This record gives sequence, structure tokens and C-alpha cells, in this order.
Amino acid sequence: MSVLRICMTIAVAVFPSLVIAAPPSLTQLFPAGIGRGGAYRVQLEGTFDPWPVEIVADRDGLDIEVTEEKGVVNITAKADAPSGVYYLRAVNAEGASTLRPIVVGTLANFTESEPNHEQGGWNEVDLPVTVNGKLASSADVDQFSVVLDKGQTFIAALQGNRILGSPMDAIIQVADERGFIIAQNDDERGYDPMVSFTAPHSGTFVVRLFAFPVKPNSSIAFSAQGSYIYRLTLTNQAYLQYTLPLGVSGEQREVELVGASLQGVKKSLDTPMPKSAAGMLMFVGVAGESDIVDSGIAHAVATMESSKETPQGISVPTSVSGVIEAPSDVDVFKLDAVKDEQYEISVESRKLGFAADAHLELFNPDGKSLTVKDDESGSEYDPGTITYKATVDGPIFVHVRDAFRHGGPRHVYRLTIQKSTPRYTLELAADTYTKKAAEALEIPVTVTRLAGEASKINVAIDGLPEGLTCAAVVSDPGNDSKAKVTLKIEGALAFKGALSITGSAEGKEEKVIATHSLVGTHYRASLLYLVSLGE
Repeated sequence: MSVLRICMTIAVAVFPSLVIAAPPSLTQLFPAGIGRGGAYRVQLEGTFDPWPVEIVADRDGLDIEVTEEKGVVNITAKADAPSGVYYLRAVNAEGASTLRPIVVGTLANFTESEPNHEQGGWNEVDLPVTVNGKLASSADVDQFSVVLDKGQTFIAALQGNRILGSPMDAIIQVADERGFIIAQNDDERGYDPMVSFTAPHSGTFVVRLFAFPVKPNSSIAFSAQGSYIYRLTLTNQAYLQYTLPLGVSGEQREVELVGASLQGVKKSLDTPMPKSAAGMLMFVGVAGESDIVDSGIAHAVATMESSKETPQGISVPTSVSGVIEAPSDVDVFKLDAVKDEQYEISVESRKLGFAADAHLELFNPDGKSLTVKDDESGSEYDPGTITYKATVDGPIFVHVRDAFRHGGPRHVYRLTIQKSTPRYTLELAADTYTKKAAEALEIPVTVTRLAGEASKINVAIDGLPEGLTCAAVVSDPGNDSKAKVTLKIEGALAFKGALSITGSAEGKEEKVIATHSLVGTHYRASLLYLVSLGE
């Protein structure tokens, strides 16, 4: 060992405060969800030197106490906090981490205890409950026992890869006490499984959870690692599968809850959904969740009669929510097109966590196919968007079905039809930035122009305090700034806080907010976090 290394080791041991500080990194939280009524002890995974750090949420609703124990915080959901996904980041004087999710659930919470992988050694749980767990050790299998009465509907649903970003492809099995498998599921909601079955007899049933890696390897074996965190909901009561419609707007706020023991239940969403809610709607006392949008267009529900013989008329713009209920079912919608008008028609299912491999096709009144779209790419099972310019005045017919002629209660889709209007999006490469005192901070912004958007776009940063400056920049369709611009923050003020970057196109009042897509989740962060180190 060199003399320099020995001296550094002694210095760190004797004077720990000499450890060089660095921005924190937050990779996950465990448990990955909390309930209501008291503080929950949550372990932060990542690097936090020095400790303590500040923990910042993306929206109001949580009280967060940073304890003296390194990596541990106490989190309490406020009484009026909406259920759903919250995103937290760690902040210190040197910078900030990216956002990571934590769920405020609607049921009682239970944290799994190991060992629970052997026959008879499972964790006993009372229903309904959400289990917070981790497949941490090699070839780990977590098991939980529940008691059911004959004829009861039982649902086991996992939140893992799709919401929490866990890199696992999990499997749920339900077995009786003798070990005979009664039900099993793999990929019901993306990589996350869900099992629903009716108890054939009264007694104890065992729920098993194990996983493979999302990215396959050569082992062909069960996989486990510290990042395989999950929330497993187990219930024999009401369970929300989805809402109809899958969206609200303006004064159109009522939705019907669809799922076990929810026949005829309707809810009114009286306030706009926060953009930070990631589109996941939950209700206190009801298990399950639904993806939903709060948009500026009308929402409708596909009728049972929407077919080739009786197409359902729709206006533009409209979003229609429907279900491919039976194999070979085709939902048909009639759009009165205007000559030379261009329309954008899209359908989503897998992206929303449902089962349909949606197939989208347009026909003229004579039954001739005008255009068709299936998978957007090899890994995207939703068709994406059809752009169609009408050649004559008159009806066109939009057909939605499953590509393989499958159907069922979870073959749910959302069809959106709107006129093609010039617009743009702004994309950030990160959601957190650190500015050093003596240097300007450059933030690149990617500009994507859609439907022939040809305006000059003024891009600026909102929320900077006095002492920090950033001149607005223009994305000009006539030069290289058409697709990318760079903002430059200057000044020497010490500052920590959330900011937004917005775009304003010539001749348009509405501003567009720049977003960043969080890796491993479906969440798009609309606020960036800036740490300016000052002098």
C-alpha cells in the first residue's frame, strides 16, 4: 500500500468530516408503499455522504422526518393526502438525486418477514392487505397464506416492474395446502402478474411469488436481487380493475368503477388530477387502481352495440374507452370526415396495463381498407397513431380489435381521435441539475415538432431566484435550433429548488412544459430540481 493511500485512510478514520461530499443517489425505497394512520419507517437505498440529507416530494401530502440513522426516514401520509404514487428525491448541498416512487395505498400494509419460502413457513396475512416485500436472496420465493370461504373471489395483484421500476418479470401461483397449483399468472399488466379465481372449497390457500429478470440471461433460473421490491395486493373484497371512461375533462368528472364487487359504483373526481399522480387513480378502502387521464377533450364509452352493423357515431375530438369482451369482437366507430382535413387516430391498451394487443384499421363506406396499424415496434404492442387525410366528405369507419382475435374483461382500450394540429413537445435529458459556482450550467432541451409545427418557439426557465439568470432561447424551424436548444444558467447564488422549463410558440397562448421520462417507470417529471453551489 502506498504512503499516500495509508495517509488518506488514517485521515478519513480520524477525521470523518473530511470525506468528500457528493450529490446523493436514491435508487429505491423500502417498503415501496405506506398506508394511513401513523409514521412508516422507510429505508432509503443509495449513497448518502454525508448524512442527513433532505427528502423532497414531488407534491404535497406527505410528512417526511429524516432520522439520525443513516438511510432511514419516517413518512406519514396526511389525512387529506390523495392515494396514489408520490415521487421522492434526496438533496444535499452538492446536488440532488433523481426521483423514485413510493405508493400511498388504500389497504392495510404488511411487510414480509423471512424466511417464508419453505412449505409451512409462509407468512399468514388477513384480507384485504397489501404486502410490501423484496425478492432479495438467490432464487427467493415469497409465500403468504390466506383463508378463503368456498365461492369467494380472490385476487392477487402485483405492483413491481410497471410502477416501481423493479427489474423483475414476476410470477404468481396460488396453491392449496397440499401444494396443488390452482391458479397461475405471469404477464397480466406488463411484466406484473395478477391472479383472479373463485375458491373451490373453504380453507387455507398459499400465494407464491417468484421472478425472472426482465432482461433474460443464460441461467434459466429464478432470479432475486436487492432491487426486486414489490407491493402485492391480496383481497377477497372489492377490487378496482379500471374505470369507464378512462379519462375525465372539464365538467365531465364522473367515472364508473369496474371490478370485483363494484357493480354500479360511480365516483366523481371533483378536482383536477395532479400531473404528478402519474395517471394512477385509487380510492380509499378499495383495492386496485386505474390508469386515467385528465385531458381537455370529451370522453365517451363504447356501447355494447358498436359493431360493423351498428357503428357508434363519435365527434372530434373524442376519447373512447371500451372493452374487447369476446374473441373476434370488433368495436366500430363512425367518424364524419371533412375533405382535406387530417386526423390523428390512436389506441392504447398494453401501455395502460391491459391485455389487448390492439389492432387499428380504417375503412371507407364500401368496406375498403384505407389504412391499418398494428404494433408500433417489436416491443410496443399498441398500434401507435394513424395519421389520415380525408380525400372526400363523408364517413370513415374506425375498427378496433385484438390482433389475435382474443378478448376478455381485461382487453380494455382507450381510442383517441382528434384533428391533426401543429404542436410540439420539449424533452429534458435529466430531472436534476447541479450548477458549480464559477461555471455556467447548460441544459439541453430537445424540441420535437409534430403535424408540421413551423412556428418559432421561445424556450425559457421559470422560477429562478434573483442572483441567477438564464436568457430565453428560440427554436427556429429554419436552422439547427429546430430540434434542440440549450439554456444557460449563470450567476453565483446558492440555491436549491424546483423549476420548470416552458415553451411558447408564436401565435399560441398555451405554454408547453418540458418533461423528463424516468427510467423504469411510466412517469414523466414536469419539474426539474436545481442545486446551485454558490461561491
